Parts: sequence; structure tokens; C-alpha cells
Amino acid sequence: MFKKLSNYWDNKWKIALFLKESDIARDVFEFLWKKRWGLLDLWSWTWRDSLFFASSWFEVESFDFSTIALEKLEDFASEKWLKVKTILWEIKTYDFWTEKYDYIYACNSLHYFSDSETKEIIEKLKKSIKKWWYIFVRVKSTNDIDFWKWVKLEDNYYENWEELKHFFDTDYMKSLFSDFEIIKLNEIKRKHIKWDFTEFDTYFIDLFAKKL
Repeated sequence: MFKKLSNYWDNKWKIALFLKESDIARDVFEFLWKKRWGLLDLWSWTWRDSLFFASSWFEVESFDFSTIALEKLEDFASEKWLKVKTILWEIKTYDFWTEKYDYIYACNSLHYFSDSETKEIIEKLKKSIKKWWYIFVRVKSTNDIDFWKWVKLEDNYYENWEELKHFFDTDYMKSLFSDFEIIKLNEIKRKHIKWDFTEFDTYFIDLFAKKL
């Protein structure tokens, strides 16, 4: 499955171009203000947010299992004289260091897994954040237009050809981060720009949380 999904995303990123940073990246930047420290961007995907944080003086590590995505990120970073460390790995098998990161930023990167996989990954990420520091998450909402359209694998978890999608609600997010201080948790509607530059309305759940 890992190789299949890796090839799927490699094919997408071969033809994708550079995009402006996402709105949640700007929200995170405003929330942190002058606190520029070590940030893990999980995953690189369209490179935009890794480059945005690097250009804003964060020490960025960008994680992805797509070779193409990381190669393009490195090329863009080099062109802009930015420093970004890349990590090529699959998240379900990667052994994150304990209490390494000041910030973990996960925009559209955690809604591809089953319930059990999601919980295991979240626990690994929480352990990798330093005490009193932060995680920022954006995932697909159960109110999204794609919900119920795909083949159901389990509650809120669907398959559409080569792509898997897990849809979230606020109660589920609260349960995942019950041991954190939840600073922000809400559903938002956004115009979403896909990798091929088509646009459509979509719904997300955004969470900002602090490790206690």
C-alpha cells in the first residue's frame, strides 16, 4: 500500500506548480508571532508552507513519502536561498524522536488513515513535541462535499480509487487531544485549490493545541 500511495502522489507532484502559502500557515505564523523555533511540516506536498515558514526564519524539517515532492521542495528552497531539511519516510513506520520539536504543523496530512492508524500516529506526534509547545492540525470535516461519496471502509473512512480519506468532527479531535490544552478547534469553509489548480468549496477542522 505504501508504494502504491507513494507512486500516486509522485505522479501528482510531477505536474504541480508552486502555490502561495495556505491560510492556516498564515494563522499559525500570526499566533506564534516572534517565536521562531524548530518546526516539523508534515507533509511537504505542494512545498508552499515549508517554504513560507523557512522564509519566516523557522528551522524547518519537511516530512513526506513522495520523492518528487521533496525533490521539488529542495529545488525551490535552493532557488530562494532557504534552508529546509527533508525527511523521506512513511509516517506509519517512522520513529519520531521524543520531545524534539517546538512545533508540529500538519495541514491536510492526517486524514488518510484508519481510526486505529490515526490514533497511533497522533500519539507518536504528541510524544515528539516538547512540553509546553504546540501542534497545529487541519483535516477534512464530515461536512465536506466528498463525505459519503466514496466507498466506506469504516466509520468516517472511505476509499476512492487510489486515494483514502478519513473525515473528522470536533468531538473526535477533542478525544485525540484530550491530554493537550486545546486553544482553537473549529470547522471552517474554504475555497480549496487542488494540485491541478481547480477550485471548490470544502470543509475542514482546524486545531491549535499545546502540550501540557
